[in-house]
Amino acid sequence: MPAVEVAEPKERMDWEKATNAERLENVNKGKVAVVSHAMYVARDKLFLNQPMTQETMDKTMPYDVTTGKPFVGLNSALLRTFANGNSYKSNDFIDIKDAWKLGGELKTYKGVTKEGKSYDKKPPCYRLEYMATWELRDKIDPKTNEPMTAVNEKTRRTYVVKERVDLPEPKLQTKSLYHISEFKGLDKSQFKERDMNAMENYREKLANGVANGLPNLKRIGIEGVIADSLIRFINAQNKGQEYTPTQAHTNMINKTQSQTQEKVQEKENQGRGR
Repeated sequence: MPAVEVAEPKERMDWEKATNAERLENVNKGKVAVVSHAMYVARDKLFLNQPMTQETMDKTMPYDVTTGKPFVGLNSALLRTFANGNSYKSNDFIDIKDAWKLGGELKTYKGVTKEGKSYDKKPPCYRLEYMATWELRDKIDPKTNEPMTAVNEKTRRTYVVKERVDLPEPKLQTKSLYHISEFKGLDKSQFKERDMNAMENYREKLANGVANGLPNLKRIGIEGVIADSLIRFINAQNKGQEYTPTQAHTNMINKTQSQTQEKVQEKENQGRGR
């Protein structure tokens, strides 16, 4: 059983009509799901299971390959968790809109419904929330009162022209982050190396009390030993210190491994008795 249970929504939320509070609740459910999934499929391989030096922490910090900036705080730790849960070999991520600009095409996988019908399944993504003060909307042609279109000179594809519109009040929006391995055709020559200067500036702000880098995981819906370990890791990352798992975390992992071995042995014994 996963260490964190996720309550399935009764009906799909209408994102456009939702308030900022409702949107945040929806995003937080996704964060709980990231932890739940990783605990279910990759509990014995979590980055939290082993000590990590500051040097290793900095070299492997999840970051945006188009800007070089590392993700900080809870999002950084959850992106590591997300990578573990999906067996990614690195922590290199990209926003889907930026991937399109670099010629990337999102891969699809064959899925099967409960009814046995096949469909194209998109790879998993991590939703990163932010407060938007403006948004892009279709630019309307005053002559036709219809959205204006143009043709991309490289691809020759027709697209709808957008224009920037300032919002009367900030609105919570999300970016869809994917691991770079989930795209075909990305122009990797445009990738930037991880820039740790941004992280050092963030650490300096935390040290000076300008920002609070520790999240309230209970309010999000993440509790128990795994929540304590995440906070412990985030605190070590924020201060540039080595991370060491607690005995409670080690006991949790050892117990899971022991239970798994018992189940495997039980199945083998049943097989021999046939």
